[in-house]
Amino acid sequence: MTTEQAEETGVEYRMIPSACLLETSAADADVEQATADSDVSAPWLAAQPEDDMQATLDKAVEGARADLGIEVGVAVRNRDTGETVLVNDQRSASAASLSKVVVAMSFLRQQDAAGQELPAGDRALLADSISKSGNESTAVLFGRLGPDDAAATDALADTYDLLGTEDTVPELGWGAESTTVSDQLKVVDALADPPDWLGAEDAALLRSLMSPTPGYPSYSQGFGLGVLANPAVVPESSVVEGVTVKNGWLAEDDGQWSVSTIGQARVDGTPYEIVFTTHGAPNSPCGFTLLDDLTLLVADKE
Repeated sequence: MTTEQAEETGVEYRMIPSACLLETSAADADVEQATADSDVSAPWLAAQPEDDMQATLDKAVEGARADLGIEVGVAVRNRDTGETVLVNDQRSASAASLSKVVVAMSFLRQQDAAGQELPAGDRALLADSISKSGNESTAVLFGRLGPDDAAATDALADTYDLLGTEDTVPELGWGAESTTVSDQLKVVDALADPPDWLGAEDAALLRSLMSPTPGYPSYSQGFGLGVLANPAVVPESSVVEGVTVKNGWLAEDDGQWSVSTIGQARVDGTPYEIVFTTHGAPNSPCGFTLLDDLTLLVADKE
């Protein structure tokens, strides 16, 4: 649908980001220049007044698949009521940097089991891994989970088991595992309502590290759920507080990108746990912007 067609129908719409219309093989320079919206409208990127949250996100998933060839998984839970919206929830996606949260949980779990206080150096490693999505700091934390990669991977798998995940099994190392939005929702839920093995203090630490500075997020926290920390972008009718976010992004072997976001936000006083996974973006800017638009749908429909 073009802009003119959307205006004629009276349907609310947003424009598809230009980066999403490029071929996977597009040159880096072309991707960098594709920062503006295209002239191709996407009604599925705008919340329609007659649709509830489920219908809105159903349309968004189908629209991304039909118009862009991008697979999207969705999990949104209202923590007050327990009502959960799931769309394409068993679709596997790369965990990528989302796994850094579970690496951190595993590290803190072992520290607590050993009765050890968390020194400043370890706090710095956790801060870099979670707030800045640092790979080197994550590798250090992962390496301390066991005497070798196999043992460390087993420790990571134990944490996934404690979380109750069903479809996420770590491969040797961290970040290479596939996951689902249903499993990632269990990660977010453990941060909001920490189990005994994690503890309230550790969960609070991780939530604080996942909290972007309003208006000044780090690069790794500025998209996906992080967009809700930007007052200039949030719908004027919505009040958003308590944003936490961890993003993950990875170029797959086929050249397409997997880009995902997990976290929490309080929208107009209602606490939400939110997970979006995507696969099939031709480049990372497309994936980032699509996650922004999907996240804003949740804020707009509250």
